[in-house]
Amino acid sequence: MDGVPPAAWAVLGLSLVTLPLAIALSDAYPAFFLIVSVVWLVSPMFFTQDRALFNLCLAHSLFFVILYVRVLAVSAVRLFDSAELMGYHVEQAAALIVLLLLAGRFFPLQMLKVTRQGIGRAMAFGLAVGLPFGVLDHLSGERIVGVPSLGWPAYLVWAVTLSLLVGTVEEVLFRGVIYRPARNIVGPRTASMFQALLFSLVHYPNPPSALAAALLFGVIMVFLVERTGNIFGPVVAHFSNNTIWMSLARSSPFF
Repeated sequence: MDGVPPAAWAVLGLSLVTLPLAIALSDAYPAFFLIVSVVWLVSPMFFTQDRALFNLCLAHSLFFVILYVRVLAVSAVRLFDSAELMGYHVEQAAALIVLLLLAGRFFPLQMLKVTRQGIGRAMAFGLAVGLPFGVLDHLSGERIVGVPSLGWPAYLVWAVTLSLLVGTVEEVLFRGVIYRPARNIVGPRTASMFQALLFSLVHYPNPPSALAAALLFGVIMVFLVERTGNIFGPVVAHFSNNTIWMSLARSSPFF
């Protein structure tokens, strides 16, 4: 693509390789994860004269900050929640708070400011996409997180609240913080594929069918952002997708 600096392609390519690898190998090779994360955390300092590339690297730095926040939150909650009933919720809530604080400080998050009509349209689009996609996620074989032993009513509350937190964190991070800086450099189509690939790859380990479903989901979420002009459509879609997927996984795990 004309006008795109080689350094931008290098940043995009390196992120598609190093971020998923660092996450996948974090347990077996923590030193590798530490090295990769530190490199990305300090990467913005090399592009202080280029605001576009600075923001792109800053987005990747924020990605690793959120990972560290999640690890710290999980470690803290295990001290008083041996049954791990609220571990995922605390982890995602802590990540969301830090993400919004830092993203609001460094990135213009206009997509969070919408009118009542805009929210209504975003919710309609989100439900129309997320509900059927939840079935596709289930059929793709995506693995569900560890679930505490709960009856159906309690499980439904657990799944709905967790889905809302996860959906909000991942949409603000991928379709907001990561997509926007890439869009400003390489345009919407290339940036859409970039964030969708990254979104898919960080879901490893999962079956190839689940990774393909995540890739498709990432592309559709960017379409919703561009179509509605805000992040609420993707958040609703992600929330409804995860709720349906987790409910189906509980009721028919071998389907």
